[in-house]
Amino acid sequence: MRLSKTRRLRVFLPALILGAASLAGAGGPGPLIPEYEVTLRDASQMNALLKGNVWAKDFSGSNLYRGSMARLGPVLFAVGSEDRDSWKGRLVDFLADHLLAHRPVRLSYFHSSGLSTPFGTTILGLSPREKEIVSRLIKSHRRAEDAEIEIGIAPNRTEKIRVTPISLRTQKFAVVAGNDCLTVSRDPRLAAALSQRCTSEPLAADASIDVDTKQFFSAWSTVVEKLFGLGPRLRIELGFDGRNARFKPGIARLALEPNHILGTAPVDDAVLAAIPADTLFFTTALLPDPTPLSKESLDRWFRSARPRGGGRAVPVTLLYLGMHEGKKSRQEALSVLLVPQKDTSEAALARIDELFGNSGRFEVHASSPCPGVVAISPSRTGLERIAAVCSGKQPSFRQLSPKVVSAFRDKPISAGAFFNAGGFLKSSLALGWRAESPAGGKPLPPLPPEVVEAMTLLDRLPMYAFAGPALGSSVVMAGVEP
Repeated sequence: MRLSKTRRLRVFLPALILGAASLAGAGGPGPLIPEYEVTLRDASQMNALLKGNVWAKDFSGSNLYRGSMARLGPVLFAVGSEDRDSWKGRLVDFLADHLLAHRPVRLSYFHSSGLSTPFGTTILGLSPREKEIVSRLIKSHRRAEDAEIEIGIAPNRTEKIRVTPISLRTQKFAVVAGNDCLTVSRDPRLAAALSQRCTSEPLAADASIDVDTKQFFSAWSTVVEKLFGLGPRLRIELGFDGRNARFKPGIARLALEPNHILGTAPVDDAVLAAIPADTLFFTTALLPDPTPLSKESLDRWFRSARPRGGGRAVPVTLLYLGMHEGKKSRQEALSVLLVPQKDTSEAALARIDELFGNSGRFEVHASSPCPGVVAISPSRTGLERIAAVCSGKQPSFRQLSPKVVSAFRDKPISAGAFFNAGGFLKSSLALGWRAESPAGGKPLPPLPPEVVEAMTLLDRLPMYAFAGPALGSSVVMAGVEP
């Protein structure tokens, strides 16, 4: 079915706004592809972090740690038996000494339906001696015969992989021992899929976070690739600070297609003034100016932006402010799109509202709380949050650390992102607490001391910002922290 140009606008734009909150699954007949992966060049640095980092020490003594280790604790801290197991003492110490020290380790996350877990781990670069240790571990803890798991390795092409089920202290896992790697997951399909990705390219940094943009932005990957010209991978590099036993942000690289449309300019101060200081995440891209926002002008913009490129670039910014309990106790994501606009009159806002029709289940509306900026969101609460910042009732992003703000304002950039790790996890904990609270409009009970302690601990986690210009085939973004 072919869509009219106006209809295509109404499909693309809501996807841009709602994409961060309604990511589609990555499953299907094709290969299972991780949404993102964390790779450590030397896994012993993680052990050093857990033993030497101040925050990690406080975390290990908290109720939050004990709760998070409810399932893994009996495995990692299990003591081997002399006549059966292939280790002595605690399993975590055995792994750190014999398999993980000076080895690359990769943690993969899959956003796919029907999985018993979204996580899988790969230990890379095993030596012959270490492979013998792995073989003994598998043999002593095997709980059944190998199973053949069929996985997609390419579109319309599958392969059967032999997966071994093992049991460690009543916890069940699936493992595959490859030529020089070991893959482990609670889900057999993930163990099998990861076994086909055992090779690792040399890392330039101590650690990296790789994001598959098609999986991460699955609801609007067509727009990201075909219109914006963004490539398939974002890599964030981290360096290890041995003195303080912590990872620090380095360089992030976002791949670009040859005919991308990203421009280069500093982020307007008016846009930064509209971003709440407690934003959990935002990303901004310098795109050809889509002024004014109307059916006719956006029709021309979508048809001409890719081949045209150049021209005046403006920061189009997508914010995520967390979750909010709306009508009938329904949770809604507070996602807001900020677009610089010269005309912010009521008539101009009405033309933006017309883009979305607002006749279905979700309504998308526009407002102009700050001069020269239009906020677009399916959440009225999200628009109210922006209005509170613009009126001075709440602090803005401009009032955060000068180092973080200057990454966006003081030099020309093509793209950037900000992530408040502590705020994000704290918000998730608060969401879980509300979900467990009595229904029917009853007031929430006071937070128990354990939850207050956990929130205080999470609030100490750092904020990170990455921003930079397009250079050759990628956007090269320098990382900063307060």
